[in-house]
Amino acid sequence: MGDEFPKEYDVIVVGTGMTESILAAAASRVGKRVLHLDSNEYYGGLWASFNFEGLQQWVGDCQKPKDETECKADPQLADGESAIKMRVLNPPTATNVKEQWHVPEAVESSGDDAKKAWSQEEVKKLYRKFNIDLAPKLLYSRGALVELLISSNIARYTEFRNVTRVVTWHEGKLTPVPCSRADVFATQNITVVEKRMLMNLLQECTEYEGNPEKLKKHENQSFLDFLKDKQLTDNLIHYVLYAIAMSTEETPCIEGMSRTQKFLLSLGRYGNTPFLWPMYGSGEIPQAFCRLCAVFGGLYHLKRGAEALIVGSDNTLKAIHSDRENLKSNYLVMGLDYAPDSFLPEESPGISRGVFLIDR
Repeated sequence: MGDEFPKEYDVIVVGTGMTESILAAAASRVGKRVLHLDSNEYYGGLWASFNFEGLQQWVGDCQKPKDETECKADPQLADGESAIKMRVLNPPTATNVKEQWHVPEAVESSGDDAKKAWSQEEVKKLYRKFNIDLAPKLLYSRGALVELLISSNIARYTEFRNVTRVVTWHEGKLTPVPCSRADVFATQNITVVEKRMLMNLLQECTEYEGNPEKLKKHENQSFLDFLKDKQLTDNLIHYVLYAIAMSTEETPCIEGMSRTQKFLLSLGRYGNTPFLWPMYGSGEIPQAFCRLCAVFGGLYHLKRGAEALIVGSDNTLKAIHSDRENLKSNYLVMGLDYAPDSFLPEESPGISRGVFLIDR
């Protein structure tokens, strides 16, 4: 950054993940002076989307050894101030990252008519044809996030497509889930009697919308027991419990009913299923909020993070130290990736993720 770059802000945001980007856009939209930093050269943090080459580079970065957990920083401090060093980002929240291939590095061509055999070499040639999410997300078409994208006019910055069908693994195969009334009556996977039972249940679920009092008698019951009390067949219970409500056998009845309502209310808005997906990956969503922040005056600098927090004697934030400069701010928002170890809980749950590229 040059000398002309401002040194004081209302809000400094470190990290371009989903939460950080929404807060940056909100602050900028109401006239706050916002600086948004990210140590990475891409937007999104753990929400990022990559082509195949970018994903391989991200995997390589995650596999680099970490000799230190804190940044090296020596900020200038005024009387009564102290520095809290930030963590090294690369990124510490993603661990045990491995890449496995199940095709050869290269194959010999045996003629134009031969069936195409995939190899690592062929996949890498097509790297631009991939949009791979670190955190794949589907959006309910009447969900809170879609409504926010519409009301804030952020939807203009990205494109969405409707998911054409929902399937479930049932009786040893992938089976389409009957979502709409037309699907219910067209499917051959449930009997005529089951179709009536399913339609009655779905109608009952919609009637519970806005009437939580009706569910009080079921508040100590699991959603599975509720479905059994309705004398649904095991076949129908599978579709409703796992595919429509996306629940487990332990899910409370009220929560399962709420999920079912959410599924049903999102049907028909943009297509035959309740789900939308970002055309160029989930990483487009936080980036769209960053665009809005920039439109209203937010300043951005990628490949630059924060090395330390500078706090006063009363333990309030005074500034951050970044790239040999102290940048003053009234408020700081930072992603989990950047938070000092002292800010984090001793134990936190982990999530196991896998990205699979298949030829089916």
